[in-house]
Amino acid sequence: MQYIWTYARAAVLRNGYRTLGMLLGTLLAIGLLSAVLFYVDASSAHMTQAAIAGTPVDMQVILQPGASAGASLSSLQQQLSTQLGVKAAAPFSLAGFTSSRLTGGKRATATTPGALIAVEPSYFSTFAYPQIVQGRFDPGGVLISKDMATNLGAQPGDAILLTFPAPAPPFTTTVTGIADLSGADLLFAPTDPQHRGMAFNPPANVAILDLHTFNTQLRDALLAAPTQPFLQQATFGAAAAATANGNSGGAVVSVVDTNEPPVSEQLHVRINRGALAGDPVQAQQQTEQLRRQLERLAPGQVRILNNLDETIGKVKEDVLWAKILLIFLAGPGILLAAYLSRYATANLIAAQRRELALLRARGATPRQVVAIITAISGIVALIGIVLGILLGLATNMLATGQTVLAAGNALLLARSAGLALVAGIVFALVAMLLPTRALYLTGVQAGRSQIVLESERPLWQRFYLDVACLAAGLIVLYITQQNRFTPVVGGEGNATLSLSLFTFLAPALIWLGAALLLLRFSAGLFKTSGGWISRLLGGLFGPAGTFAAQGMARRYAPLQQIALILILTVAFGVSLSGFAATYRQQQRVDAELTLGADVRVTPDRSTPQTAAFASSLRNTPGVVAATPFDLNVAYVGSELQDIFGVNVFSLRQTATLADSFFVDESADSVLSRLAATADGIVVSEETAHDYSIAAGDHINIRLQQANNGQFVTVPFQVVGVAREFPTAPKDSFLVVNQDFLHQQIGSDSVATFLVRAAGDPAQLAATLTSSLAAQLPAAKLQVESIDDVTAQLTSTLTTVSLEGLTRIEWVYALLIAALALTIFLTGLLAERRTEYATLSALGATPIQVNIFILCEAAVAGVTGIIAGTVVGLALSQVLVTILTAIFDPPPSSMLVPFTSIGLLLALVSVGLIVSALGIVFLLGRLRPAQVLHTA
Repeated sequence: MQYIWTYARAAVLRNGYRTLGMLLGTLLAIGLLSAVLFYVDASSAHMTQAAIAGTPVDMQVILQPGASAGASLSSLQQQLSTQLGVKAAAPFSLAGFTSSRLTGGKRATATTPGALIAVEPSYFSTFAYPQIVQGRFDPGGVLISKDMATNLGAQPGDAILLTFPAPAPPFTTTVTGIADLSGADLLFAPTDPQHRGMAFNPPANVAILDLHTFNTQLRDALLAAPTQPFLQQATFGAAAAATANGNSGGAVVSVVDTNEPPVSEQLHVRINRGALAGDPVQAQQQTEQLRRQLERLAPGQVRILNNLDETIGKVKEDVLWAKILLIFLAGPGILLAAYLSRYATANLIAAQRRELALLRARGATPRQVVAIITAISGIVALIGIVLGILLGLATNMLATGQTVLAAGNALLLARSAGLALVAGIVFALVAMLLPTRALYLTGVQAGRSQIVLESERPLWQRFYLDVACLAAGLIVLYITQQNRFTPVVGGEGNATLSLSLFTFLAPALIWLGAALLLLRFSAGLFKTSGGWISRLLGGLFGPAGTFAAQGMARRYAPLQQIALILILTVAFGVSLSGFAATYRQQQRVDAELTLGADVRVTPDRSTPQTAAFASSLRNTPGVVAATPFDLNVAYVGSELQDIFGVNVFSLRQTATLADSFFVDESADSVLSRLAATADGIVVSEETAHDYSIAAGDHINIRLQQANNGQFVTVPFQVVGVAREFPTAPKDSFLVVNQDFLHQQIGSDSVATFLVRAAGDPAQLAATLTSSLAAQLPAAKLQVESIDDVTAQLTSTLTTVSLEGLTRIEWVYALLIAALALTIFLTGLLAERRTEYATLSALGATPIQVNIFILCEAAVAGVTGIIAGTVVGLALSQVLVTILTAIFDPPPSSMLVPFTSIGLLLALVSVGLIVSALGIVFLLGRLRPAQVLHTA
């Protein structure tokens, strides 16, 4: 056994080119696999952290009935603050008021019930919500929410009166600031376990009071009152504002009695989020372990609500699907790299058969020869696996930054490295056993003689595997479209993984079948010496070109094999580029659909603006277009829905309006009819289905008048049905002409304005903020960019970035193509070195000999690039078609990134040229006399 390892070690060190070729095959296979796995880990960790970033409170400690509230709350706060993993704990009290009223001034306004929050001043620096947007938090007054400020018409310095259920007396205080409670709905969620998961309506009217003031002046009286009034009723849409200002017509609906106490006294806990694992499953376990640890501090006295667990649980399905998506997209490249490892080993083992045959002639048995090859392959594979894992980690870091090395990702990285190690061993075994199996059947004389490759058709051609794969892929694609299989985890938590994997078969089978079918058709070019390829090469290079074409015809099987690898590689790169471009486009469409355009400017209700304000926005540098976009509410039957008033002409210039937004018609045709029909209306698909509405129908809509809040019936003519619309909810909405809407409601105020940016939307938002503040110092305007919306959506599936994955796959596609051609030409040189030496001895010039190599490289490269591009574009369309379920709205068609694909093909071409020139350099170092002497 010792002599086997001695010989294997010497063989590895003796032939550097052969060892490097075998090493690079394994290195690329494991490097690509590990890079993708590490990228999946980084994406999972990013989605987990992004999901919990929007959680206002990590854990809520609720005192149980009968527990001593005063002293126990304070002492428990001190205990919690010292626990490992807890960053801070702050007291939080929540009560309800029956109404609020603005006192003093020229008009008296009042609101419906709302919520009263009591916290310490340090609460705002500990937690992200609520955010103070105007004024300050002063123990001598209250902060009020933006909605409450709008409903009351109040501003800092105004006096307000809060009323409470008897026996609590009214409370007069001063507004010291305004707070933004966007994203803080969880603060008002029911704490009763029986109703925790139920939908609820957070209060629009919220006042925030100092905790000490609350405890000394209100707490005892409120504890004797009934349950929190803001939990007993809720208002929807703009009707909330109308009712809040004393107008009739608001839609008030009952909400389930949650049995909440009149004062909910809690401790809000902020944990060390940076210590959470990137894996959502492990992160959930960590938070649950911490929750149980904290509950043990006061057994039976408190109940802890783990909000992080709920948040991570919601994103866990998206993380699972993201892993499937990324691995699926990279799967062809991984398989291709693994096949390259086998291809490299087979070619390089074939090149040393003469040496192995000499060992057989000197008495070595077939088993001993195979043991030697096994040792050589094992040494090279082990080195390749270790270096491949390191290469994958380095590639991932270069493509995505240092985030993958975060401490919370340690377990994910270890798991992925172990999986890559196991896969590397499997790759090595396949690459080793398949080539060495032939050595059992090879005699000594076969090793001494020139290797003659069989001209028999490959097995896949004889069994029409290409046709079978393509047909199976098309069948799966058809079934997927007919049955609408969506490769997404089910809403009930049951993963539809079997359907997903079945769906994924279509692009994989089409990728392989189309490449093999094109290769079958191209085989005639390689076999026919009198074909156009022979005439083309002969015309370009003379007799040397004709001789090269004849050589390809005689031994076309190796040329077919390398052409297949190049076709699959180029197709893989092109398909990923096309899908990634469409994916990025739909990410932007998704964000723009939520915001409405690149930038949105929303006036405060206290400083309304008319449609003419859009002209001021258009005059701002960097603004391409701007449109007034009105939002009101209307009744369809008994259902209250959002109704949008639009200016069709300017809306087309400002917002994205895809054909997929509308049912059975293009966006242009529907919007043109709306512009031409003064009383036209576009209804949502759900509304059309619920009320059996079709284009051409006449429907009556009840609109709320601005002067008195009364609803009046207005007839409209339906001009189209929409699935989606900018800023619209996913279910029910209406779209009408803005001028007609303003005539009917008696107001020309516009709710918001949409802006199209010439450059960076975030930069334009900053410019608008500063310029509008100078032009309208008294106006209150909120400016949002599409980047803000994208940041809020970072935990959803469609915001998983494919940029890093595309860069990784591009690098490996280029390396695979260049290495495959290098190995092919190296094997060609080793196989035909005697032939080339003979031609040189007979008077062939070095240029003519080089033409033989370059012609085969050129034919393989051109075939791979052209056929691979065709297959890649077709596969991109298949990917977009199958994965339409992850897009909302779905893309109208695949986006072809001509620049990216052109750059990819140019880089592949450069790589192939460099590989060919490298082999030409080696060919120039051959000594014909020495070669012929040893032949």
